[in-house]
Amino acid sequence: MIDAPARICYTNPMKRTVTGLLLLVSCFFLFASTPEEWEQGTKTCTAILDQIREHHPDPPEEMELVHASLHGLLARLDPHSYFLDPDSFRSIFEDQRGNYFGIGTKIRRIDGRLTVIAPMEGTPAFHLGILPGDVITAIDDHPTLDMTLDEAMKRLRGREGTKVTITVSRQGNPLELTFHINRIEIPLTTLTHSMLEPGDPRTGYIGLRTFGRTTPDEFHQAVESLVNRGGIKRLVIDLRWNTGGSLAAAIELADFFLQPGRPIVTIRGRSIERGFSARKPLSWPDLKLAVLINRYSASASEILAAALQEHGKAKVVGMRSWGKGLVETVFNLPGNRGMALTTARYYTPRGRCLQRRYGDSHNPYGYQVPENYDSDTAIPGGVMPDIKVEDRRQSRVVRELIARGAFFHFSRVLLDAGVNVSRDLKAAEVPLTRFKSFLSTRHPDSAIPVSAETEIRREILRALMTSAFSESAGFRIFLIDDPVNGAALKYLQSPLAIKEP
Repeated sequence: MIDAPARICYTNPMKRTVTGLLLLVSCFFLFASTPEEWEQGTKTCTAILDQIREHHPDPPEEMELVHASLHGLLARLDPHSYFLDPDSFRSIFEDQRGNYFGIGTKIRRIDGRLTVIAPMEGTPAFHLGILPGDVITAIDDHPTLDMTLDEAMKRLRGREGTKVTITVSRQGNPLELTFHINRIEIPLTTLTHSMLEPGDPRTGYIGLRTFGRTTPDEFHQAVESLVNRGGIKRLVIDLRWNTGGSLAAAIELADFFLQPGRPIVTIRGRSIERGFSARKPLSWPDLKLAVLINRYSASASEILAAALQEHGKAKVVGMRSWGKGLVETVFNLPGNRGMALTTARYYTPRGRCLQRRYGDSHNPYGYQVPENYDSDTAIPGGVMPDIKVEDRRQSRVVRELIARGAFFHFSRVLLDAGVNVSRDLKAAEVPLTRFKSFLSTRHPDSAIPVSAETEIRREILRALMTSAFSESAGFRIFLIDDPVNGAALKYLQSPLAIKEP
């Protein structure tokens, strides 16, 4: 897949140059103020590409040059306007559409090896017997040793019905295994978890990783299940690390909880101004809500959190959100490419712009968080939590061990050795001495300070539950000791109530 464009470039450069010029000219058309500027831009693009082809000592990959030019052109506007090559253009709509075509594995690079974390139930990978811990050593005869995770995912995905061949190394098997797998449609859910809170059967928890076309239906079904089967009276909506997505999805989720006529968000730009308000009757009028956010909650996440907060429908818990209040519109470009262009700004029901200010020349796009951002309400942008809780659940030593895959590999060692794992296993029962022995062999440079032993036991238990049962079983261990979730539960379980103004 990667080599094909290069061969096309050298055998038929004119075809690729014309395609590239169409892309460049499309962008110049957006910014040209007069026909003369349009004509001059077209001539300039043609002249540059001609000179490169004639004089550069190495045969150029012309489409890469075109793409780089487009990236640079849009980056001059703001950090949220960007060019989408064919792969990126396809991926962004996969996430919004809620599916892709592939084999159904969750993979990570652990110790430099492409490792299967879990096959997704009901997918080809699941039915063919691919297991957690399997190392994918080749994809269609391409070794994965130096392959990035993004490249591996692109190779595993493809057109529906096409076949991909993967080679797998499995612990305990002297020979590598080969699987020939037909790609099928894989649901790409936008909810991460939906469950009852550990230790509190009257409170539900729903985590969202992004906002896409399927999010409202997924969310509605999840809440209905928790209400009808679990009998919940309270709900935690976790928007941490959710950087946004579909505006329409965020509006529809807010609509589930707000009285008809209540404003949700307004977008304002040079060519558009439009307000969105709740239209439907309340879906679950008696649910008491808490919304979790952190610094990486942005855009659509902030729209939902602000709407529920400003109408007094939910308490927001965590840290102040990122402050991304710009509207991007995705435009189609020739050649299955696209462009995300900032076209407007978001405003909350109280008329506050969610966008954080950009900085000076050393911080032009606001990547550096302003001093006192978490406490000074005079600083514009983002959503300020009602209950501030700093998230410090993972120490440096634990983060490093997670990155190395130590807990994951140790869980596989225990399960392969026949250790019985029950759902009521406690962290205090985890064999810490055995884990230290495992580390001394696999990662001799890793040391466990006494102060981290409790946290280490919890992470081992989390990995064991994930490997033995499911990701949700492991995530429950995470929630039990999560300080932000704990603060939300404390509020929800209190007799305090908030009313819509």
